[in-house]
Parts: sequence; C-alpha cells; structure tokens
Amino acid sequence: MDYNYNKNNIFSQSEENCFQQHELIYEPFKVPPNLQLAQKHGKAKKVGKLKQDDFNNIEKCICCNLPIQKDKYNINTDPNEFSEQGAGIPLFFYYTKYILYILAQVFIIAGIYNFIHFQVYCHKDEIQCFSFYGLLYPIKVDGNYKGMQLALNLLSILLTILTLIAMKIYLKKKEYDYEDQYIQASDFTLIAHYVDPNLREEQIKQFFETSSTQLLKRVVKVEKIVQIYKLNEYITAFREKVKLVNQLNKIQKEYMKIDFQKYQQLKHKIDAQILEVDLKIHKLDNSFILNTVNQHKAKSVFVTFKTKQDKDDILEKWRYSDEDMLRNLFFIFIGNSLSFSFILFFDPLYFLKWIQRKKLNKNSLNSSQTQYQANQIFEDQSFFIEEKYAFCNKIYLTSMFYASIFPIGVLIEIIGLIIFYWVSKYIYITRTSITNQISPSLNRSMLNIAFFGPLTFSMGALIYDIKILDRNELANDIIHIFSMVLSLLCLLLCDRILQIKKVREWIKMDFAKRLIFKWDKKNTSQEDKIQNLQNQTEIQQIDEENSKPLLQQDSSISIKNVNNEDQADNLIGQLSKNQMIYKISRQFFGQDYDDSNPIIQTKNSIQQNQQNKALQFYMGNESFKTFQDNKNSQNMANINIDESLNQKDNIQENTDLNNFKNCLLNYIVNQPQNNLEQKSTIQNYNYNNLMVNKLYKNKNYKELYQQQYAKYQKEEQKLYKNQDQNTKKEYNLENDKQDFVQEMTSQNKKLEDKQDQQKESEQQRQSLQQQFQQKNTKKHLFSEAQDNYLNKKFQESNLYQNNEQGTQKSDDSNQGQDNI
Repeated sequence: MDYNYNKNNIFSQSEENCFQQHELIYEPFKVPPNLQLAQKHGKAKKVGKLKQDDFNNIEKCICCNLPIQKDKYNINTDPNEFSEQGAGIPLFFYYTKYILYILAQVFIIAGIYNFIHFQVYCHKDEIQCFSFYGLLYPIKVDGNYKGMQLALNLLSILLTILTLIAMKIYLKKKEYDYEDQYIQASDFTLIAHYVDPNLREEQIKQFFETSSTQLLKRVVKVEKIVQIYKLNEYITAFREKVKLVNQLNKIQKEYMKIDFQKYQQLKHKIDAQILEVDLKIHKLDNSFILNTVNQHKAKSVFVTFKTKQDKDDILEKWRYSDEDMLRNLFFIFIGNSLSFSFILFFDPLYFLKWIQRKKLNKNSLNSSQTQYQANQIFEDQSFFIEEKYAFCNKIYLTSMFYASIFPIGVLIEIIGLIIFYWVSKYIYITRTSITNQISPSLNRSMLNIAFFGPLTFSMGALIYDIKILDRNELANDIIHIFSMVLSLLCLLLCDRILQIKKVREWIKMDFAKRLIFKWDKKNTSQEDKIQNLQNQTEIQQIDEENSKPLLQQDSSISIKNVNNEDQADNLIGQLSKNQMIYKISRQFFGQDYDDSNPIIQTKNSIQQNQQNKALQFYMGNESFKTFQDNKNSQNMANINIDESLNQKDNIQENTDLNNFKNCLLNYIVNQPQNNLEQKSTIQNYNYNNLMVNKLYKNKNYKELYQQQYAKYQKEEQKLYKNQDQNTKKEYNLENDKQDFVQEMTSQNKKLEDKQDQQKESEQQRQSLQQQFQQKNTKKHLFSEAQDNYLNKKFQESNLYQNNEQGTQKSDDSNQGQDNI
C-alpha cells in the first residue's frame, strides 16, 4: 500500500472521528509553548514510511494534520521507496548513479591510457617533473600517443552519448511508473484563470460539466471547485503581529535590567580609550623615523648569481608554467569533491537547531517563544534538492572538460561523487522534513543539462591539443570538429527525438474523492464552523444570478494543467478559502470564529438557518443529515417548483407553500423502498409541481406542517436571543482588540522615546569627549608655547650677556690702548 493511498484513507475519515482526535486546538501565539505538541509536529514532518496499522485510529499532528507514527528508512533502502514523498527524490538518486557510470567509463576508456602514458614519459625529463607531481601530469608526448588518444576520446564521446540516451529513456519510464503508482490530486486538476469572482462554485462546476460534455461528447463530472483568494494584506498583518509580539517580549526583558551601572561602565570605557590614545601617541613618536624610511623602499631587488647556468635553471624552475596550473587543478579538484559533502554532513544550521532544542527543553516554562516558533525549531530542514543537483552537474561538467588535460582529476571526482551520494542519502533519511512533494520536472531539466557533457569533453580535448601541446595538424582538427558537431547534434535533437509518450489510462472518478487537495487543507477541529461560514457566504449570492448567463461574453477563461502540487504553493499570497477562514479567525484575531458574527451573517443566511431548523424538527436528526447530503438534488427540484410558484399572486401562500415544499421533498427523498419511484423522479429533476400543490391542499399534510411550524417559531425566538448575545460578545471582542492595538502603539511610543533619550545621552557623551580632547590639545599647545617662549627668553638673555661681555672687553682694550 503506497504512501498517498494511505494518506488519502487517513484524511477521508468522518468529521466526528477527526474532532475526537483533535481535542486540542492549535494556538500559534501561545506563550510559553507546549513542547509535546512541538515534538509531535517535528515527528510528523520527518521523512518516514507509514506503519501498516489501523489508519482510522492513527495519531496526527493538530497543526499540519500529518501522521506522527512512522518507520525510519535504512541506509540501504532502495530509492524506489522514496517515491512516497514525490517522484523527484528517487529520480535524483538514479541521476547521480548514471553520472557516476558516465565518469567511470570516460576514465576507463580515455583516462587510464592517458595516465599510464604520462607516468612512463615523465621519468625521462627530470627538469619538468616535480617529485610526486610528475606521476600526474607531464607535458610532452610522442607521435604514437596522438593517434591512439584521439581514437579513445572519440570512442568515449560515442559511448557517453549512448549512455545518456539510455539514461533518458530509463528515467522517463521510472517517472511514469511513479505517477501511476502514486496518484496525486494534480493528476485530476486544472487551473482556470480570469473567472468571474461573482460566480458561485455550483455555477462554475455546472459550466465545466456541460461545456466539457459537449466538447468531448461523453459525460464529464467535476468533483470539486477550490476558490483562490488574494491574501497579501493578511500575510503582512500576520507578520506585523509576529513582529509586535517579539517587540513586547524584548521590552519586558529590557525593563527588568538595572540602569544605574550604565554611568560607571561608560566612565571606564572612556578612561580606557584615553589610555589607548596615549599609548598610540607614544608608539608614533618612537617609530616615526623608521616608518618614514620604510615607506620609500621599493619592493624589488636585484639578485646576481655566480654563473649564467644557475640563473637559467632557477628561472626555468620558478616560472609559472603549465605544470603549475595542473598542480593547482589537483588541489582544486580535491577541494571541490570533498568540501560540499563535508559541509553537508556537518551542517551548522542543523547543530544550531539542536542547541535551540536543548535550550528550549531546559527552560520550557520560562520561554518567550511562541508555539509557532517552537514548531519551527523542532522541524528539520528541507532536502534542498536543487543545490544537490547543482553540485552533481558541476562535478560532471568540470570532470568532462578536464578529462584530457588532467585524467587523475576524473578519478578524484568519482570518489567525491560516491561520498556525496551516500551523505545525501543519509541526510534525507535522518535530517529531512516533509515540506512539499517534489515533482519530476526538475529532473527533466537536469537531463537536458547532462547532454552538454560530450560537448564539454570534446572542447577540453581541443584546447589541450592546441594550447598545451602546441599542435595544429589538420587531421586532428577534423576529428575534434567532428566530435563537437556530433555532440551538438545530440544536444539539439535527442530531446525532440526521444519523446516518450505515456499510455493514456482511465482511472475511476471515485478515486478523486479520496485525494487530499494540498491547497484546500482543512483544520478538523474547526471544520464545522468553517462549513457554516462557507454555506453562509454561498447563500449571500442573489438568486437572480441563475437567470444570467453563466459566463459573460466579454470574459475569457484560461485553463492550465497543474503539473505538480508545488505549483499551487507558488501562487504568492493566495490560499484556499478554508485556510483563509481558519487563519484569520485563529491567528490574526486570536479567537475562534463565531457563526453569529453580524458582519458576516446576512438576512439570507438567517432564513437558511430557520429553514434548516424547521426541517430538523420535522424529520429528526438522522433524516436532516441525509437531507444535507442530498442538497444538490433538492436545490434543482426547488428551482423547478419555484418557476410555477412565481406565477401566483398571493405572497403569503407562496412562502407557506415553499416551506411545505422543503419539508415534503425531504420526507419523500428519505423514504424507504416503497417510494423509490417518487425519489427517482426528484433526483432526475422531473418532479411534477401539481402534486406538491395537491398535497399542500390536503388537510393531513397541512395540519402536520402547521404543527411543526409552530414549534419552529418558538425555537426561532430562542435563536434570535442567542444571536443578540453573540453580537454583544463580538462587539466586546472588537473592543478588546482595539484596546490591545492602542496598548501596543503606546508601548511602541515609549520605546521610541527611550531610544531618543539614549541617542541624546550618546550625543552628550560625544560632545563631552570632544570638549575633553579640545582641552587636552589646548593644554598641550599652551605648554609647548610656554616652553618655546621660555627658551626664546633664555636665548635672548644669553645673547644680551654675551653682548655686554663683548662691550666690556672692547672698552678695556680701548682703555689699555689709550694708556699706552
């Protein structure tokens, strides 16, 4: 029994059983969160195989409605079993295997001969080969190598093309097998665009059934119509509420902190900065001369050897040659082949979630996380199949391009791809959660990329022959061009020639009823209220629309096929009606939906509730439930009867007859075998209106109706009282909501005021720091000016003394001369 069939059986249970299993209500904004529900959500999202147990009593998550009890896969599990989560998963693993086969045959045919020939010739030249690197890549080759290697390269291209063709055929057949084995809702569903939003679901259903029957000339039945809504405003409001809740938790934490330590911390910080600036000034004073000299030095020197032979040998050894390029390629190939698998196994995000789970388990009662955030913490990551396809193609195309230049690199990439295959399989089994069923469309695109392999191989061989070996022979160039043209033709024509068509199979329409429409999921705990709201919104449509044409002449409908279930999720901001009703009532307003809401409930819905209530008193609960199941047949009979009743003049008599008609139809439809003829006539919409009028004139039926109608009026008064009470509750809830919004806005204003105060204090601190620095600079300049002034005065005094001494000496000498 496959996964989708089991899942359909699980979700096709009655509403009562589902409601008993989901006594708890999912509250995404509950603080602190319920860890048991979060752990169950994580188990429900994990990849696993459903147990072959009683599916009616299986435990499911109240958030996502997925089963919790699953069996873990083994590391040696066949990839075919992974198709339960979508056909794209096993096709990815088979794609990786085929890439391994292609690289292995290229290395065996063209790489081994190239590698052995390189190894033999490398030992003949001791200058060009570097120790163990010489075993990997020499440059020079002899004449026998040229022809043999070209033939092997051409043979490798031909075998690669044949392998790719076989790979495409095999994976296409696998895809069809998975689609036949695991039937999804997308196999039965189309997307219709530009539909008039005023049309009801019954009208759209009737239009497609009638038009399709006329076009195909056979009976076509539509099982379900799912409306799509634009909910961008709801999504933004939901995100704003999450943001406000996080801000509220942050504000509560900030107010718990003590603020009197901030001044001391700021003071110590400023003192440390002043000390750091002083040390920096001291270092600059000591190293000024040394830095000035080093800044003017050139980064080149002249090296002169004793002999010219030494200079030539060292120049030959140290120049960046082709061997150096290949040596770099060796380490690049090792890094590319092993780094991604290493990062994939030791994923930092996985260990971060593991730490968050441990932390949440310790402080579950004091945690500020919401239930939605706790569920996300216990949920594993997605498989990210697109990243793995990209890595596999990168390894494949890089190896094919460098196969002729660097044959050992192909072997390194094969080893890395084998490690990547098993690491990806382990990650998928143990650390992956079910998000969406992966379709095979991505695998089809990757198959087209795989056909680029022979072309890249031939281009690499041509570049190796011309650039590295420096050969321009016409025969070799013709072989290279032929291989490139052959690869290009295969790339362009194989996709068109290999169009494998699927055999058209007829599947019973009853199976579509058991399918789960992923874009129309229901929350079982709120399904009754959602159904009531859905009935009320449908009743709001005016009955005059039945007389209008189903589709206007100026409107056009665009119909597209639903290739996979992910296509509905890619409609940004669009959800189904049931998801919209439940999320708006539960997550945005924080309350259950009340079907007595005066905004939603209209006069037509009140009349419908009154009519259903009267029928419930008349026929009892069981027959009333059957009446709801046969609602479509009754509505069609009602239309035929209304056409005859509209011709009467007495309005009161028509309303009484209409009420009596509903009771009578319900009574006849639910009759046992003795009234099969009347039942069949109603279901075929050929009921005679005159019979209804005659039965209405009959006293027995009329008295029975009047008795039940009197009971109905008493219950109607109670219903109005309950509605008044519900409206009061609704207005109180609206007032509470407005109070909450006002409180949040006031808290946001307080937070902004606090931030403004912090900014002002920061500006004051910066201004004080600038003033302090200015004072220091002024003191420093004043001390320097004072020192300069004192030095100047000291020098002037010395000069004055020297001048006086000189004048005294000159006077003494003059006096001595005079005396003489």
